[in-house]
Amino acid sequence: MSFYRLEGGEGRVLGVAASVIDVTERHRADAEADRSRRRLALIADASARVGTTLEVERTADELASVVVPALADVAAVDVLDSVLSLRRPGAPEEEGPALFRALAVKASGPTEALPAADPPGSVAMYGADRLVTRCVHTGLPVLVERVGPGDLSRIARSPEAAEMLARAGVHSYLAVPLIARGEVLGALDLKRDRNALPFDGDDVLLATELAARAAVSIDNARWYQSVRNSAVTLQRSLLPGRRPRGRAWRSRPATSRRRRRARSAGTGTT
Repeated sequence: MSFYRLEGGEGRVLGVAASVIDVTERHRADAEADRSRRRLALIADASARVGTTLEVERTADELASVVVPALADVAAVDVLDSVLSLRRPGAPEEEGPALFRALAVKASGPTEALPAADPPGSVAMYGADRLVTRCVHTGLPVLVERVGPGDLSRIARSPEAAEMLARAGVHSYLAVPLIARGEVLGALDLKRDRNALPFDGDDVLLATELAARAAVSIDNARWYQSVRNSAVTLQRSLLPGRRPRGRAWRSRPATSRRRRRARSAGTGTT
C-alpha cells in the first residue's frame, strides 16, 4: 500500500491518494516454493543420514532423528514383531491386533508425549481399533489433522498414555506405513505438540517418501543380520571340539607315572 499527496496548480494540497497492490497470490507462491525447498532438503538429508549401516535399530534411530523436528515434534519407529523374526505376515489383514516392536523414539524437547510412547526394544500389542494397527493392516497413511479427546484413545497404547498425550498438548497425528518390496514392515508414527500447524496433505506425501526410503534400508538390514547370524552359527558348529575335561583326563598323567615307575623297578632287578 502506498500513499501520496495530491496538489493543485499553485502547490495547494488537494488531498491524499492511495494505491494498493494485491500480493496475496505472490506471497502464497513464495511460501509454497519455500516449503518445496524445505521438503527437498529434508529428503536429501534423509538420503545421506538414513541407512548408513546394516543395523535395524540404528537405521530406525536415523529415520526418527531426521524427521524430528523438521517434520514432527515426536516420532516413533515401530516394526511388526513377525518382521524381525523373519516370519512373513502374508496379505494385510483388515482386522485383528498387531504385535509391534519399538525400535526408536525421538522428541524435539522435554514432553510427556515421549514416555507415552513404547520404549525402544519393548514389544506391545495394539488392538484393531488403534490407528497404527489400521495403518499396517491397510498399508495406507492415517492422518488426524486435529486430534480430539476421542482420538487419543486410538493413538496411545493405554489410557494412562492417552492422558500423557493430552497433557503434552498433542494436537495432530500422522502414521505412515514402512513398505519395502511389497511387504509392510511397520509404521512411522508422528505427533505434533509444539508446532502449532497441523499435519496436511503435503506432510503425508513427505512422510510417505521418507518412510519408503527408510523401509528399504531396514529390510536390507534385517536380512543381512539374519544371514550373518546363520553364518556365525554355522562357523561355530564347524570348529573343532574343545579338549575334554574331567576325571578321565586328569587320571592320564598318574597312569603314565605308574608305568614309568614299573619300568624303572624292573630295570633295577636285572
